[in-house]
Amino acid sequence: MKKIITSFLICLSLFCNAQKENKSPTFKFSYFGEMITHPGLKFGVEHQIFLKESRKKQKEIKHQIISSLNIGGYTHFKFNSNLFVNTEIGYRHTCSGGFVYETMIGIGYLRTFLNGKTYTVTNNGGISKFFLAGSNSFMPSFSLGFGADLKNKNNSIKAWYIKPVLFLQMPYNSSILPHLAIETGINFQLNK
Repeated sequence: MKKIITSFLICLSLFCNAQKENKSPTFKFSYFGEMITHPGLKFGVEHQIFLKESRKKQKEIKHQIISSLNIGGYTHFKFNSNLFVNTEIGYRHTCSGGFVYETMIGIGYLRTFLNGKTYTVTNNGGISKFFLAGSNSFMPSFSLGFGADLKNKNNSIKAWYIKPVLFLQMPYNSSILPHLAIETGINFQLNK
């Protein structure tokens, strides 16, 4: 667990240091549905680490390396509720017509809370209610996404996207549990 926290803090410090150079960060807000039917939300801030623009026959193409810091959650009704924080890094390609595709990898922390009443056996053999029962997990992730760059400089919404996300819950009952989620959302900047 110490390695997970240390890795996360290192990524967070690198992200915060990189934000100093960008005057206007890009925020992300999305629906995050684990197995599609378990609804959730995700909010994040994104930073462009590298940008290369090229022109071919009057077509502008962008190649970007991006990083993001996110917080989110989803729920399995009548089973558990889950909160997570993660950081991601990846590649984004924007075509001249505005079509965007990207791939991201990430690491994170997932906290699962059991819904309903949970009890534990005390040292003297009695039974007591267990407050906030659940588990802590490492959460590596991988995603492939596509969307559109809206290219309107006056509009605060900069892009929309949809992407399947594969993430692992480690440990889960002394093994690994893969999860599949659908994330669909918008990228936006706050107007000054």
